[in-house]
Amino acid sequence: MLTLRPIKTADYKYPFVENLFISSFPIDERRDLPDQRRNIDSNNDFTLLLAEDNGTPVGFFAIWDFGSFSYGEHFATDPDFRNKGYGGEILRLILDRLQHPLILEVELPDNDLSRRRIDFYRRNGFKLLDDHPYIQPPYRNGGASLQMHLMVYNPQKTNLDLNKITATLHTKVYHYPN
Repeated sequence: MLTLRPIKTADYKYPFVENLFISSFPIDERRDLPDQRRNIDSNNDFTLLLAEDNGTPVGFFAIWDFGSFSYGEHFATDPDFRNKGYGGEILRLILDRLQHPLILEVELPDNDLSRRRIDFYRRNGFKLLDDHPYIQPPYRNGGASLQMHLMVYNPQKTNLDLNKITATLHTKVYHYPN
């Protein structure tokens, strides 16, 4: 049975998450590990969810709660468990918990992998907001900004203030401008 549970860095299964985080996301798409660990252990807006199938870690989902919307920052499934339906199950467990919109950043659909990722989210009820220009600020000083798209899962069909959402992400997640 697939379950999600919040974990901190002291959890004995945390190294699984950190190793998957490093292997799944290029350096420009993740913060430095000490900053990541600080968010996990002491940022009340941030939750790291470990996905387990009968106690075996299969993936994780990092989510921010900003009251009127949530932001899914990082989502990864262990390569040994990919293409077995775990990604959709994990996402469904998260979406079933939410009462407000969930925002994601996705790469531009300029290669097969990014198009497949966008299609995965669409199949799970997300809408691509490709008419709203979005730049992901750098995670670290000297890091690169990335042109991305936002996607939204909006179960209540709430009117979204995308400028406010962007400003919240830039200041609270990226501390930009620093």
